[in-house]
Amino acid sequence: MGDFNLTPDSGFYTQICEFLSDTAVMMNNEEDTFTGEAPIKRIDYIFVDKEMKILHASVPPVVVSDHRPYVIIADL
Repeated sequence: MGDFNLTPDSGFYTQICEFLSDTAVMMNNEEDTFTGEAPIKRIDYIFVDKEMKILHASVPPVVVSDHRPYVIIADL
C-alpha cells in the first residue's frame, strides 16, 4: 500500500494486478489522490489478496500532505 507514483495505465500497475487486487477498483471508487489540494490523478493504492473482502474504500476530502489519504475497511 502507499504512494506508488504510477497511474492505472502503467505497465507496472498491470503487473501488480496479475497477483493482487486494487481495492479502489474492487469498490468502484477510483478517486484521485494527488495533489492534496486539487487531486488530478490516482497514484496511491492499497492492493490486497484477491480473496480479501473489502467493505469500504474512500479518499477523505482532507489535505494532510501533497497527497490525500486513501483508506479501506476490510473483513479479515
